Amino acid sequence: MSRSVIRYSLLCFLAVGMLSGGPVRADLVRLKGGGELRGVFLDKVVSGRVVASPVRVETLTGGIITISQDEVEFLAKRSRTVEEYEWKTRLASNTVEAHWELQEWCKQQGLKKEREAELLLIVALEPEHEAAHRMLGHLQHDGKWMTRDESMAAKGYVKYKGKYLFPQEVELLEASSVHRDAEVDWHKRLHVLQGWLRSNNQSRQIQARQELSEISDGDAVGPLVKMFRNESADDVRLIFVRTLARLQSTAAVQALVIQSLFDNSSAVRVAAMEGITGKSRDIAIPIYTKALSDDLNEIVCRSAVALGHFGNPEVVPNLIDALSSTHTYRQKVLEPTFLAGQGGAPLLQPVEIVLPPRDIPLAIPGVPLPLSLGTPGSVYPGNAAPQSVITGMPVTVTRERTVLVTRQFQNTEVLAALRKLTREDFGYDKRTWMLWWTAHRAELKSGQASKP
Repeated sequence: MSRSVIRYSLLCFLAVGMLSGGPVRADLVRLKGGGELRGVFLDKVVSGRVVASPVRVETLTGGIITISQDEVEFLAKRSRTVEEYEWKTRLASNTVEAHWELQEWCKQQGLKKEREAELLLIVALEPEHEAAHRMLGHLQHDGKWMTRDESMAAKGYVKYKGKYLFPQEVELLEASSVHRDAEVDWHKRLHVLQGWLRSNNQSRQIQARQELSEISDGDAVGPLVKMFRNESADDVRLIFVRTLARLQSTAAVQALVIQSLFDNSSAVRVAAMEGITGKSRDIAIPIYTKALSDDLNEIVCRSAVALGHFGNPEVVPNLIDALSSTHTYRQKVLEPTFLAGQGGAPLLQPVEIVLPPRDIPLAIPGVPLPLSLGTPGSVYPGNAAPQSVITGMPVTVTRERTVLVTRQFQNTEVLAALRKLTREDFGYDKRTWMLWWTAHRAELKSGQASKP
């Protein structure tokens, strides 16, 4: 079809629509030579610039026009409501009142984009039209109407992933994002090294130990702690704590404290404690001080050793309070129904046998399970069977239960730490220790005494 025929058909189509007094409702064909053709697409087409075949359009007069794909600039499938809006805009005058009426109609029809366009035309014609500005979401800043983005920018905010933040907050978020990505990469790498350590390939084991001992990236701390704090091999955990000691970040120091308190190996515990050096001790000391009130007496004593090692006299009052402590443990008890007497005659009443003290500490989330104070796997000393206190004959145990046992301790490690820090010795007498410390602190403040 020639361009002149298309233009003639288009003019006739629009004329019929205008004379009918109703809105022109149709899909739209934009022509490369200029002008638009509206009607109803007879074939299945997709809105856009790519047209693979001629387009057939049925006009309001019932005629069918076929347009070559070479003549089409783009196609647009339009709803009837949008077409009605287009028709109204052609008839409306360019005044605030006319555009206000149109935006109200768009609101009723649910045409958000078209309504916004009308409101923008209103504020272009009348810059101080408050209602239109507020409907657009504009805000007043220093007497000027601005978009929300402009207003927040004037206040120093930037838009980041849909939220308004200060530039410093954006920097922190981006840094955190980079840190999380780095942690994911480290987790993958450490998973490989862990597999090598557990394999039977000796060269792989050596390589894994070497790579672990050379880690210097602070982003590796989280994955390291998660994967190696409970590793079964003592020498691997020793490499783990030495790596943390080399990193000396806050997270690394916190992990060293936990390992120094709860690891099953004394060598690993000592290495973890001694790995906390310099200013890192300022991070560790409050954690050790809090651990002086732990539910497990063993942890209290280990905390005191560390505090004595660091030599900070500020913890003296906390150590005094921990000189003696009371702890409640769960303890297993054996209950035989009857004991056999001489000649096999049963006794008249059951006898309860209490096992030697053996602490069963509660599991602590995120840290290795502490050692029992008893020998692992041993119920009685030397694994000997219990003997009847009356007959000397073996006792038949028929029931075992767990009871809560309260025990009081005098903590020699705490006393040793106090002696080291103060060069004084008042034994386990808390009252005398506190009287001395109060007087000593007063002397220090007045300048009459030297620090311990």
